[in-house]
Amino acid sequence: MAPDVHSMHIHVNRFCAPHAVENFPRRAHSVHMVRKKHYLREWRDHRGYSLERVAEQLETLSHHHEFLRPDGKKAVGTTHQNLGKIERGVVPYSQTLLEMLAKIYNTDAGSLIIRNPQDPEAIYSIWDNIPASKREAALEMLTALATPKTGTNG
Repeated sequence: MAPDVHSMHIHVNRFCAPHAVENFPRRAHSVHMVRKKHYLREWRDHRGYSLERVAEQLETLSHHHEFLRPDGKKAVGTTHQNLGKIERGVVPYSQTLLEMLAKIYNTDAGSLIIRNPQDPEAIYSIWDNIPASKREAALEMLTALATPKTGTNG
């Protein structure tokens, strides 16, 4: 791996062209920057919300005390047009916007970036579909599958 490319960048962003990382390490990040870096639209679609509805909810949340700037002004305000640009990667997002969207979509900010809620085969999608009453048993099964077997423990 190239010395100036962070290992998590390679792990999380598998779509970075491996040859670009090996042959052009200083440009590898630029190769990645052209690609999508989040799942904001997928989360909105997953919840069945329109851009207009999310923009309205952002406006309402922007007046909530936890999202106000220290000077008392709202930290984030956006139109549905701007939100569309953010979803397409044309306009960057802020941490405050991620936190507000996470609240609207009933998830956490990190999931908006790394988790596609529409991927039915992802472990978190499967987990989300397990009824709460069966999650303890499911966790026990997964733990048993993940525990390495040796000659002494079976």
